[in-house]
Amino acid sequence: MSTLEDLKKERDNHTTKIFMLGLYIAFIFAVPAFLGVLVGLRLDAAYQTGRKITVAILIVTFIFSWCLIIMRYLQLQKKLAEISGAIQEESQKRLQEKIS
Repeated sequence: MSTLEDLKKERDNHTTKIFMLGLYIAFIFAVPAFLGVLVGLRLDAAYQTGRKITVAILIVTFIFSWCLIIMRYLQLQKKLAEISGAIQEESQKRLQEKIS
């Protein structure tokens, strides 16, 4: 069973992961958008469609990026809730031990 200190350390590690998630989010948006623009502009030039293909690709990459971000957020939120619950249980157990 984990001690209170171990649980707090684990929570802090996940907090650090949230910062890394910010970088991950930037990467998730930037790379698909950049590639979408490159591919879209080439397809627009090849088919002479103005900017329609580029805009369509950017919309798809934007939606895809948000789906990835939401999935990652839900994973982290679930893990943090589990850790917080374990911390609360451990704290209550220690309090009961001190009272007894």
